[in-house]
This record gives sequence, structure tokens and C-alpha cells, in this order.
Amino acid sequence: MVAEPSTTIRFLLASRQCELNSLRYLLQSGELVGKISQLVHLLQRERGTANLFLCSDGRLFADELALREKDVQVAQTHLMAHLAGLEKMTAELPQASRLFSRVASVVYALSLLPALRQQIRQRLLPQPQAMTFFNDIVRNLLALVFEVSDTAADPGISRTLIAMFSFTQGKELAGQERAI
Repeated sequence: MVAEPSTTIRFLLASRQCELNSLRYLLQSGELVGKISQLVHLLQRERGTANLFLCSDGRLFADELALREKDVQVAQTHLMAHLAGLEKMTAELPQASRLFSRVASVVYALSLLPALRQQIRQRLLPQPQAMTFFNDIVRNLLALVFEVSDTAADPGISRTLIAMFSFTQGKELAGQERAI
């Protein structure tokens, strides 16, 4: 029995659609990692400025602290918009459950920033505790990068994303050491 040409074409089109969906997800993943990396960098700057502000009893870097907060808010807005788009694209992926669980952790951690900032500005939080809060937020963001790299279908892309994760994690550890 010979397959009908229309059946063959349907399966070829389905294959092509799967390929396109995979490429779209790959593009989204790369953009997401870029946005996370930018936000991590800006959070590291805010953490350093907050450390200087708190260690000087509020005498130094108050203006810079406000600027760093604004920079983070802009990057956070871009990340949240991207996450909303990612939700629409990956809902049907089998591994999306872990990814969305990690996204929920990130969203929650970022929701704590306004209260953290207020406590820092009012100098109600000791420097080590403020640093710990920033470290936890960055840790959640880095865990999301790792989760994105783990869900990448292409091994080469997965290796590249893991390398980016490792680089960013190393940068974070150096930043923590510098802050201490």
C-alpha cells in the first residue's frame, strides 16, 4: 500500500511546524537569558550602592541609590514583559512545569524589592541582611537561567546557555566577595 501524497505532506508540514516552534522557543530563551543577565548586572550595581549607603549610615550614595533602583526597575519591567510572552509560547512543552515553577520563584523574589528598598533607605536593615536579600534575588534569577538552559532542545544551544550561566554565576560570586 502506497501512502497518499496528502498524508505525506501533512506529516512534512507538521514536522516543519515543530521545527519552527523549536526555533521560536530557542529565540525566546536566548532573549530571556539576555534580559536576566542585564537585570542581574543592574541588581549587582544596586547591591553595591546599597552596601555603600548603609555602611556610611546614609551619608554617601543616596542619589546613586535612587538611580540604581530606577535602572533595575526598567530592566525588571522588560523581563516581566518577556516572561508573559514566554508563558504563551511554552505552555505546551512537557518540561515547562519546572520552568514556570522557577519563574514563579523569580517573580516572588522580585516582588520583595520595593519593601527591601524602603528598609534600606530608612536604614532599618543591617548591611549583611540587605546583601543577603539581594543575593537571594540574584540566586533565583541565575536558577532561572539554568532552568532555561536545561529545557533547550538543541545540545549546542544548551551548552552555550550553561556557559552563560557559569559566567554569570562566577561574576556573581566575585561581586559578593567584593561587596563583603
